[in-house]
Amino acid sequence: LKDLLNHNLQPYKTFRLNLAVCPPYNADFDGDEMNMHVLQTEESRAEAEILMKVQEHILSPRFGGAIIGAIHDHISGAFLLTYGEKKFSKYDAIRILSAAGYRGEVKDGMTGKEIFSKILPKELSLEYTAKACIGCETCLKEKCPYDAYVVIKDGKLLHGAIDEKSIGAFKGEIVEYIARRYGNDAAREFL
Repeated sequence: LKDLLNHNLQPYKTFRLNLAVCPPYNADFDGDEMNMHVLQTEESRAEAEILMKVQEHILSPRFGGAIIGAIHDHISGAFLLTYGEKKFSKYDAIRILSAAGYRGEVKDGMTGKEIFSKILPKELSLEYTAKACIGCETCLKEKCPYDAYVVIKDGKLLHGAIDEKSIGAFKGEIVEYIARRYGNDAAREFL
């Protein structure tokens, strides 16, 4: 898919939205309706293209954080992929990464953390507690038995599971960092 965040008009008067853009629209699939305005002049279409591109609104002008991010199955899938030290066959790793648009080198026996690392910017380095953190009396950081302390160094996920606090809408530490450091287009590609 060339543009994952692209809105598509479908037959029978329906829009197709990527799940990542649902939170800012408060689209919750309970019969919501949206209006579509057809711009008439070339100038209005050009202005709308500049002002209304979804990727230009990843960060909220209200509070500065990421308002577009993963929800539902995206979060569950990322968590299941990165929790613990699961190993994947080369075939499975290729299938997962090709679905994300990755076309680089893949080896047999990759962990979920290694697979997730392939879509991170190479210079990305972050440390934070995941939403799964239960607030132990003494934080064991990288040795957390719940895999709730996330460490990313030079684009490699070394410790921790990716959950809502990492990539979720209104919370995504990684999404927000990528948008601020590398720009909205990089954040759109990551999502």
